[in-house]
Amino acid sequence: MFTKDPKDKAENKLVLLHLFMKMDYPLTNAEITDFVVSLDLMDYFTLQQYLVELADGGMLEYSKSESDFIYLITTKGIESLDYFKNRLPDGLILLINEGVSNYRKQHAMRTRVGCSHSKLSDSEYVVDLSIMENELTLINLKLSVVSNKQAKEICERWKNTSSDVYGTIIKMLTD
Repeated sequence: MFTKDPKDKAENKLVLLHLFMKMDYPLTNAEITDFVVSLDLMDYFTLQQYLVELADGGMLEYSKSESDFIYLITTKGIESLDYFKNRLPDGLILLINEGVSNYRKQHAMRTRVGCSHSKLSDSEYVVDLSIMENELTLINLKLSVVSNKQAKEICERWKNTSSDVYGTIIKMLTD
């Protein structure tokens, strides 16, 4: 059941690190499992073994959410991937990258991005930015700005960059 070949074990761990690097935002255990099993990269039990080993080794960080564990690649994981990425076959990298692209398209359909703004006074507006996924609030950010024009510009940019901003905030707070 558990992988014994050190080469396969190392490759599978690199596959997971590459997946996390490409996704660029935290993933739940269920999301990781769905992705890895659907691409037939490894079986469920092997995946769970490697997630634990990568977290124990400091390459992934995890925390408990309302209903699942959320995983995020660490600086150590990124550095390890950079050092050993040449050990991953090009075909496997292409498979993962295409899978991530398809997953993001599907994921975007389940994710709602919200933005609204309101006037508090002549020189103060509040912009409320949010990302919801399956009824779970991923982020809710309120910003105070000085003009209606600035509030509208932030809302327009949020629609196009919300996932990048969210990923950056998570990385900044966890690195």
